[in-house]
Amino acid sequence: DDTTNISRIFDGRLTYYKGAFIIHTLRWLVNNDPLFFAGLQHFLQKFAYRTATGADFRDAIEEITGLDLNEFFEQWYYGEGHPIYQLEWYHSSGQFFGKLSQSTSKPVVTPYFSVPVPVFLKFIHGDTLVRVNPTGSTTFFTFPLHQMPTYVEVDKPNWIAAKDTAFFNPVLKVDGSEDFMPIALPNPALDFIIFHHLTPGCRLAITNISGQIIFEHTVKESGSLSLIFRSGLKVFIS
Repeated sequence: DDTTNISRIFDGRLTYYKGAFIIHTLRWLVNNDPLFFAGLQHFLQKFAYRTATGADFRDAIEEITGLDLNEFFEQWYYGEGHPIYQLEWYHSSGQFFGKLSQSTSKPVVTPYFSVPVPVFLKFIHGDTLVRVNPTGSTTFFTFPLHQMPTYVEVDKPNWIAAKDTAFFNPVLKVDGSEDFMPIALPNPALDFIIFHHLTPGCRLAITNISGQIIFEHTVKESGSLSLIFRSGLKVFIS
């Protein structure tokens, strides 16, 4: 940029907001607060009462953290735009399956951002945050997870200046994985239930608490099947 352009130098969005967010995202990337703040202190002491550049700041943080920050600065400091994330997720048999898609607002200048992506998982009791390292425009990932999340959100703590969405996809398949087993959602169910990943020949049976069969069906075509219950019937699937 033109360093003689006063309007650009003091631009609130590109200089102040973006500059602050880059440091905020860098803190997430370092993932070690004592080390990160030691790096900031090192930079302040090294360039006290002097003029410093973005490259000087990068080098000072690298000296303390030992990280190679060239790619991060090329994308966030010298590059343009922001990432746009879409997460499709699915849970089955104690495993969480995810498909993270990424595009950018300025693909000609910065086609890809490599910073780890925070994925927030909320459960009936508690929550957790998972770091997903993108490998390109599409990243498939999976990890053991014993309970199904009740809510999933990309970057809920707002570590990254990005736009994002997340949604449950019952037909998601991760590259190289086997077909998923049939699953019934929601579970437990009060008014309706949907069976996913059905294949021809699959037999469905729902019993009440006494063991009596209240529904039985043999699947003829691949796909899903929806059931609506009479009022007051509560079903658990195991």
